[in-house]
Amino acid sequence: MRSVLLLAGLLVASRGANGLVAPVARRLAPARRAAALPRTPRLSMSAPVEDPPATPKAASTAAWRTVPTYLTLARVAAVPAFILAMGTNLVGWATFLFVAASLTDLLDGYLARKLSQTTAFGTFLDPVADKLMVMAALSSLCVRLPWPHLGVCASVIAVREVAVSALREYMAKRGEGTKVEVGAQGKVKTATQMVAVAMHLAFLGVIRDGIPLARSAGSGTSMSTVIDAFCAAASQVPGLWGAILQFIAANALPWLFISTILLGVSTVLTVTSAVPYFRAAWPALTGPDAKA
Repeated sequence: MRSVLLLAGLLVASRGANGLVAPVARRLAPARRAAALPRTPRLSMSAPVEDPPATPKAASTAAWRTVPTYLTLARVAAVPAFILAMGTNLVGWATFLFVAASLTDLLDGYLARKLSQTTAFGTFLDPVADKLMVMAALSSLCVRLPWPHLGVCASVIAVREVAVSALREYMAKRGEGTKVEVGAQGKVKTATQMVAVAMHLAFLGVIRDGIPLARSAGSGTSMSTVIDAFCAAASQVPGLWGAILQFIAANALPWLFISTILLGVSTVLTVTSAVPYFRAAWPALTGPDAKA
């Protein structure tokens, strides 16, 4: 009898334990199953994010260091050397510097397009270098050859360049600088100016200051007087060099006539090439949204 009661008690105790354990087991089952599954990496919001590769500072600072830009810088550096040569009566060297600078103006533009090396710095500096050299040459010519046509042309060119430069600066501040970029007529104007000025410099170096007797004619005399003085001086030089000087003297007047015509044409182009710039900028200058 006791054994029967003991067996019954054990049975009841086991059922009670199962009743207590079963709920706990059911609660722990999902966790066990999850633990049995392969774990996948979880993304963390605090995980470091890799920054995009930064552009090397050296590459950004060296972007302007191209062959065309160096040629333009050389043209700027030639301006004080030109003024020094003119001031020390080295007209031949001054003419050489001006012609070399004019050729580099053609060369740097060609190389920039050919090598795809157009930069913002070069685009800004190229017209500045042209204006500096042309204005320095015209100012020197007006001092050494004070003829009326030189003074008039130099004054018109100077006023135009200052006005257009101020206009471009204003339009750039408004974010409309592309409306007043250098056009084809402006490039023709610059080329014509350089040829005309170079021919005047050659006249000054060879005809006016080439030999002492011609130099004694005086800086303020007329063109015909200067040429006559050179012809008289050339006739006194013997040998081959004298023959060369006489040939130059015989063609001095046509040379000066052509150079004067070219300077007049370049002055007209200087004025007419500025018209499209002001026409494009006129709404920004006079419109309701115009601002200082």
